[in-house]
Amino acid sequence: MKKMLVLAGAAAVAMVGSMSVHAADGESVYKRGTIPTCASCHDFGAAEAPRVGHAGDWGERLDKSVDELVATVKAGQGAMPPMGHQASEAELRAAVEYMLSTLN
Repeated sequence: MKKMLVLAGAAAVAMVGSMSVHAADGESVYKRGTIPTCASCHDFGAAEAPRVGHAGDWGERLDKSVDELVATVKAGQGAMPPMGHQASEAELRAAVEYMLSTLN
């Protein structure tokens, strides 16, 4: 029984470790991290979502800090549902930072 608990604990540590690597990869979070994915709307501008790679779509959002944008993602805005329960704050931050990086 102890051996099973040790193995289960090791598996849990390995999973948490792999999730933190995933959280650091904003492009992966953007494309595959939540359901619906960020890309579902932000690739095509669905429901007036600002598109990645199109700085003109972002308007006043470009004046906001990453913290403010992450707060908006967590709470939801317009047609975007609240995403705070679907991903960690680190994953949401990584996705936001990835989207902003496409605007340069």
